[in-house]
Amino acid sequence: MALQLGDAEGAERYRRKAEVLALQSLDPQMFNSTLTLELSAHALSGDLTGIQHVIARIEPLARTSPSWRIYAELAQAQFTQLRGDLEEARARFERCIGLAAPDAGGGRRPPAAWLTAVAGYMETLMGLERHAEARAVGEKALATAHEHGIGLAAHDVARALALAEARLGDFEQAVTRVEAVIGEQERFGTEGLPLGASYEARARIAIWAGDEAALEKYAALTAREYRHGRGSALGGRWERLMAEARRASARMPARLDMDTGSDPSASQSTAERVVETLRGAPSAEERAKRALALLCEDRSTRVGYLYLAVEGRLVLLAAQGSDGPPDGLLEYVRDYYDECAGDAGDATAALTGTQIASVLTERAAFRDEAGVDHRPVLMTYLEDGLSRHAGVAVLVGDTGSRDPYGGATLVAALSEQLALAKDARGAA
Repeated sequence: MALQLGDAEGAERYRRKAEVLALQSLDPQMFNSTLTLELSAHALSGDLTGIQHVIARIEPLARTSPSWRIYAELAQAQFTQLRGDLEEARARFERCIGLAAPDAGGGRRPPAAWLTAVAGYMETLMGLERHAEARAVGEKALATAHEHGIGLAAHDVARALALAEARLGDFEQAVTRVEAVIGEQERFGTEGLPLGASYEARARIAIWAGDEAALEKYAALTAREYRHGRGSALGGRWERLMAEARRASARMPARLDMDTGSDPSASQSTAERVVETLRGAPSAEERAKRALALLCEDRSTRVGYLYLAVEGRLVLLAAQGSDGPPDGLLEYVRDYYDECAGDAGDATAALTGTQIASVLTERAAFRDEAGVDHRPVLMTYLEDGLSRHAGVAVLVGDTGSRDPYGGATLVAALSEQLALAKDARGAA
């Protein structure tokens, strides 16, 4: 329930209590019904780590249960979609739909998994700019759901269909459809992520239609449901909505900023902000670009480079504020990385978790021909108790002009997410 309401901190407290109770109990847990709700919440929040944890718990059940095999496929599809591999996600959603679609022979299949897979499939198609195809899929799925008497569970599909219609320029139909979903949710007392996602869809349609009044109204409602400014990981999702709004309107966003409160960096944990920032990036290069931007902002520098360990070698995946690295930097970075990866010292021995698993290693900076210092930052995180090095960031100029809000915690969170996305395969 806490996850559904956008209360990430509360959810973590309850999870820890549940683990303690499970250890104290002599009897195995009888029900696993919360797994589907957790999967839904993590997928909607864009939490790759959360989805991965749910996958690990579903896989043993999937070995003996056809229904759980469907959810295992769904979870993998959602993980792949969030990681930005849209073609693979499309194929996985198609497989899930084939497994979960209503059976004409009367076999029992979970309708919620089918509808969630259809909605994810439509979103993936729209990400691939196949809007007309997404609309056709949504219309067919809603007709099938109606035949089977499915109403509330089809909201995800209806919301995705409204976005597809808006992308095709049918704003009137899109508004009618998504507002019907919102009306039903409000009548049934829906709160948190499901209602917030509908408000967000309505706000996004308002952006595309140039309707500033509707945008102001529904963006504020979205912020309320996503608990913007109160420690929710969804604050970053709201900020992306506002970034799109700012590109479309020069007047309205300032009023919204005053209405909804604080700087997201103050309202979110570092790990939450990283998840939200990287979510939806379509490629490894885009994720690296976003990660480097966070590091540069954190250290008050405009120029930087991000090298990630790919197939045993360092590859430059992102550069900011420069046309390219100076001569000799790659060799310097490779030597630095090899030295760190080969160091069996105790630099991280006292660290106790991923949030503090990375250090800004002290070493003489690389100095280019103009006399400008380039300072390396080892991209390190913890995995199964072992530190792993995902690559090296290089920050240019004076990187100590202020205390970073993220520091080593930000480096660890970024390194872990880039590894989860399989953008980096660092050395242990």
